[in-house]
Amino acid sequence: MDIFCGITWKNNGNPHYEIIRNGVITAINLSAGIPISQGTERHCIGYYDFSYDTTGAHTPCPHAAQVAKGHQCRSCQFQEGFVALHNAKYLNAVPPQLRSYVSQEHYLYLAAFGGGVVKVGTAAQSRHPARWYEQGALAAMRIASRPDGIAIRQLESRISHAHGIAQTVRGNLKTNLISTLPSAGQVTADLHAVSRLVADDRDISVSDTIWCDMLPTIVNLKQKSEECRILPAGSMSWSLLDGPYAIGQCLIWHGHLSNYLLDIKLLVGRSVVFTDVGEGEAPLQTSLF
Repeated sequence: MDIFCGITWKNNGNPHYEIIRNGVITAINLSAGIPISQGTERHCIGYYDFSYDTTGAHTPCPHAAQVAKGHQCRSCQFQEGFVALHNAKYLNAVPPQLRSYVSQEHYLYLAAFGGGVVKVGTAAQSRHPARWYEQGALAAMRIASRPDGIAIRQLESRISHAHGIAQTVRGNLKTNLISTLPSAGQVTADLHAVSRLVADDRDISVSDTIWCDMLPTIVNLKQKSEECRILPAGSMSWSLLDGPYAIGQCLIWHGHLSNYLLDIKLLVGRSVVFTDVGEGEAPLQTSLF
């Protein structure tokens, strides 16, 4: 049984699927195809162990537990420590297993997702720019740094409230925005517009350097088709000619009739198989008669 853990991004921008196979974390190339759920059970996907370095090692659930909701059992949540971290206001209140991770330099950034949607967020030095890849950002820029994760979260909160910039973007909104295949000009203009709002803030240093590594994928697929259909979970009404590619936790690829977009977060914790063969495409109805 292969338990799906999602798409993992490295700082070099190379994504891969991660699964738990026979109790071992295993990397699978995206060329394996599209993950398809098998069964209804949801399994714990384990935790990240930061005991040895600040990047964290994905560790399978030692109990191979099933969960009613979410992606982790309570034991793995406690072992990882991030649940308690959200309430920590000082470094000595951080769970011991996360203190090295939190004590490294952290960055404050702006990220644009298309359609005028821009958020402010934080990333640890060891997770930069992987954090931008995994969030599905289409363009981003660093605007500040702090020596640890506590200080950067405090700055994030102040900037968010002072300038009215969101700290989160809903997953379904990200998916909808990706499906519009926004242009590079639109996304970077959105980012510049918000960066001008914070440019005079005493704690902010706006850079001219914009990260936009996801945009070439969109440009490539848009040249093949202007249409991008969002697939419901479990749909097999697709074909695969080019891809799949990853944008955040979404898969996007080109088929015979259009581009296709699938949010794979609903598959996390499920048993899956991979296939590159759909069951055919339904032509898009463009008129009533």
